[in-house]
Amino acid sequence: MAKLVEALRSHSYTYLGDDPTLIYEHSTEGDIAQTSAACRRAVRNDLAIADCFNAALEAVGVRLDDTYGDGVVMRVQTAGSSDRSTLGPLRRTETRGEPYRRPN
Repeated sequence: MAKLVEALRSHSYTYLGDDPTLIYEHSTEGDIAQTSAACRRAVRNDLAIADCFNAALEAVGVRLDDTYGDGVVMRVQTAGSSDRSTLGPLRRTETRGEPYRRPN
């Protein structure tokens, strides 16, 4: 899990800066959207992140051969998007199915 967190942190810092909360001081909303999209692509295409995520799932007993998931999806919520539900690494997009729901 530590490797997964470090890889995600590395991508965040690479694309969003050392303190992502300060990105508004030097970027426009359009620039933030483009940078966020590039960060999401980098995370999605990083095989080390996929391997770490799968290892974490297996460590808690998930049988990967019997499970479908979207993997790790980087979500960036901007100041203007607080009314949208975009956060959460396991939330599926509308085109792929229902949002992930925690078991009761």
